[in-house]
Amino acid sequence: MKKFFARFLGRLVKRLEEEPMNIEQPQEILNITQTEVAVIPPKVEFAGEAQKKQNDKTIEKKPKKKPSTGVMEFDPRDMMELMEFPFISLSKNRKKPITYQSKDGKIKVRISRHTEHYLASIYDWDIILLVSAKMQEIINLGSDAPPRTLIIPRNEILRALHKHNGKKQEKDLKASLARLKLTGIETTIRNENGRYDAGFGFLDSWGYTDRKDLKEIRITLSQWLYDGICKKGSLLKVSQEYFRLTSSLKKFLYRTARK
Repeated sequence: MKKFFARFLGRLVKRLEEEPMNIEQPQEILNITQTEVAVIPPKVEFAGEAQKKQNDKTIEKKPKKKPSTGVMEFDPRDMMELMEFPFISLSKNRKKPITYQSKDGKIKVRISRHTEHYLASIYDWDIILLVSAKMQEIINLGSDAPPRTLIIPRNEILRALHKHNGKKQEKDLKASLARLKLTGIETTIRNENGRYDAGFGFLDSWGYTDRKDLKEIRITLSQWLYDGICKKGSLLKVSQEYFRLTSSLKKFLYRTARK
């Protein structure tokens, strides 16, 4: 049987060699133009695949989170009543008292210092802007009158005032609080008829709790300053850019321009 197939295949190969193949190519295939050959049929994508690619692009374009600057954003508030008159020093080292009297003699202001301290400056006043903002939040809630004493975490105050949470900044913060308390104020504002005289500071007291698990500052406003903050329409919103101003003159011009 094997010999039979071998002889059969041998005769078939010999026959093919003797008779050349005559293959006719269809004319329509030979006439294909170069343009037609270059055409690539569009790729068909299923709806699921297209949606997946779109989601991938969306994920790729998702913006990266910006690193935290450590600055606390809030709405600072200033007292319009005190923006009209010289209550704070532009210099950090002023010893000479500030005196002011209106032309009609009704408004009088005298700002003096404690023997061992300078007058409260426009830089120290940043703390009052934070305290006023917190009191304004309580007033806006309308649930109750704000307390005269506020307790604020130390790091929150430093972040709000664009300060680093370091030893020097902590020391500067305590010095500012001391000047706000020990700067003496004598004025006829809200006492135009002159029926009484009074002397007070911006703060009645302040205290600093420094424990391993707790670092907070207690601030008690003077009654005069508290009444002025709680007076309806007495506070003016301040831009966060104010805390980036390092020049006392620029801070002063900003406050006077906002009156």
